[in-house]
Amino acid sequence: MKRIAGLVIVVLLAACESSPPPEQAALSAAPATPAEEPAPPPAAVPREPLPRVVAGLALGASLSDAQAKLGMLNCHDNPEGFRVCSPAKAPADTPAKLEVYFVHDRVVSLAYESDIGANVWNFLNDHVTRYGRPSLNGTNQTDKLGRTHEIYGWKDDHSIYSVRFVWQGEGAERRLATTAIALWDRDAFQAWEAEKKAPLTPTPALAETT
Repeated sequence: MKRIAGLVIVVLLAACESSPPPEQAALSAAPATPAEEPAPPPAAVPREPLPRVVAGLALGASLSDAQAKLGMLNCHDNPEGFRVCSPAKAPADTPAKLEVYFVHDRVVSLAYESDIGANVWNFLNDHVTRYGRPSLNGTNQTDKLGRTHEIYGWKDDHSIYSVRFVWQGEGAERRLATTAIALWDRDAFQAWEAEKKAPLTPTPALAETT
């Protein structure tokens, strides 16, 4: 989950930056009307902000906040540079396989598995209604177990939200194994990424010996 999650957020940050919004694209594709009777623009559909809270824990929360909400945490360092923690004994309202990603002891991401039922299209249509068209639309990846990850993602000024349908088998034998959902704090992730890419400043002692 962790390596794919890192790739998903990088793709989402780059996705559709130069694409017009759906309303603008629809206007461009619409047939022309007589000049004396211009067609009114479509009414803007209000969208919900992307979710930022899971099991009472919000993106940007501190390590102590996470411990207060989730109890004792089992943690390890992720190869991508995050500290990843899971509740040792999850509270009753915690979704399955919750992982909390920390940078400098602040929550930058929340990832978990969800039972969405048999009809993924109902789930997706509900998300489009609530959050608009996804920036990342059905990208496929294959994991080491041969499962297909079908990925959708949304972003706004402050958040990134991705949904991965994990499929086993092919054709008529294909079935949904699980659905993984991840929330990211966009500002915190970009700050971490910039910090990771920043050149190291030599210490005075090292500078004197070079």
